[in-house]
Amino acid sequence: MQQRETSWSYRSTFLFLVCLATGLVVSSILTWPKLAGVPETSVATTKAIDPDPLSGATSEVQSRLPLNRVAVAVPVTVPPASKTPPLVFVMCIAKLCRMSLRTAELAQEDEMEAAQQTDEKTRILLDRLLQQFPDAGERSLSMLIEMTGSSADQQTQPYENTKLGVLQVILENDLSRRNEVGDQVKDRTRIDTLVQSLLDSMPIGPLTAKMGNRCLNDRPFLRIAHEPQVQNLLKLASNDEFPRNIATNMLMTLLDNAKNAGERTPAELTQLAMLRLDSSDPSQIVAACRQLLRDDKYRSLALSWLRDRQDLQLASEIAELVASQLPVRDALEVLRELSPLLQRTRGAYMGLGARAPEVLAEAYNQHLAANNHPTIRRELIMGVGMIPNPAGLKLAKLALANDPSPGVRIQAMYVFTVHATPEAAEQAINQLLDDPAIANNQEHLGAIVLALTNLEHADPNIIARLGARLQSMSLAGYSRVSLAEILSRVLPGGELLQPKGG
Repeated sequence: MQQRETSWSYRSTFLFLVCLATGLVVSSILTWPKLAGVPETSVATTKAIDPDPLSGATSEVQSRLPLNRVAVAVPVTVPPASKTPPLVFVMCIAKLCRMSLRTAELAQEDEMEAAQQTDEKTRILLDRLLQQFPDAGERSLSMLIEMTGSSADQQTQPYENTKLGVLQVILENDLSRRNEVGDQVKDRTRIDTLVQSLLDSMPIGPLTAKMGNRCLNDRPFLRIAHEPQVQNLLKLASNDEFPRNIATNMLMTLLDNAKNAGERTPAELTQLAMLRLDSSDPSQIVAACRQLLRDDKYRSLALSWLRDRQDLQLASEIAELVASQLPVRDALEVLRELSPLLQRTRGAYMGLGARAPEVLAEAYNQHLAANNHPTIRRELIMGVGMIPNPAGLKLAKLALANDPSPGVRIQAMYVFTVHATPEAAEQAINQLLDDPAIANNQEHLGAIVLALTNLEHADPNIIARLGARLQSMSLAGYSRVSLAEILSRVLPGGELLQPKGG
């Protein structure tokens, strides 16, 4: 029950956020038919053929009936005026989109109370839709497929984006609902059917591929029953007919769910991973590496295999993967071992910094004490320092004062220009320029010129002072041009101001 309540809460929040990203208003309001599902012509025809037998009236039709048969009036069930009419699915989707867009407009106008009320009405309507249509997932998927071949212009794009969001919410909730029921009654037929339909639709186009990835990746819905469909996606990806990253996500999710559901034992998955290392399919290899790197007993084997393979693209993909899926300390170990194969791993270390900045700070201190891995030290400073948190600036101060590597100290200076006061950033830059190893290196000076862009909205006198000092140094041609452009944007007429205080 708690899981289901979380799903409803997520749905409402999601719709609200989708609304905020659009910002258009459609003013037409959906009206329901007075007697939905009961055509007026059917009522009139029934009364004409079958008059009230108590009135004594007869009709031409009745006079031709056999004498031994009695005409019986067919009762017509008319819903009471207060009964809520049944929903029409397509019209309901349109109304949900309009209500979502209206919520966005109210939020942008700071009418937060009205926005919340509209959002609540949207949630109630969505609840009704899911209750009335057991096949809401299939209906949403059908509408999504229809959208694949259509093109939206600039005016209709916000509405189309909102519609995609609504369809996604319905699909996700129907999947969750069927998954919960399937586990309770030990019959997953309905959830498996919807998942298979979603997998089969994914190769149709970008919309269906992305929707399938959003609804199925890292969710508990994929099972061994869907292995043929996933294998088909891998085959299409090998022929460049389907996004490789999405095919990989489906395979890894399938393997995780198979383990969690007891459909495959850990030993079986490890054996399969060992076999997949010899595969020619990149997705199979990535899934195998992830499986082995997760296990302490096989991590060194996988790392040795990766080093011997010398595949820079594969190493980079594995680095991004372990940064999001392995425990932080284990991920740092893998990144350290793969560092000779990696160029820049900004995304990986920033992901780890967002998860556990204190662990990265600890790793930096250990590398600084040992005076090893300067490239990793730079990445650690960036991973902790470029994300707003108190630990980042503290670590940057330590690096600026103590790290012997110019590259690491330059990265620390960038942290100052982003998160410290402009005056502290100016002091950090001057501290670097006082170092001959940096002042006489055109590449290092170019990095400092680039950092000035982070201070363009600060006191122009800071730019004036730093610009004057940099202009006196041996800048490369491209750096001198960049500095001139910064000065022209910040200073009146592009001229250096007379620095305050001489």
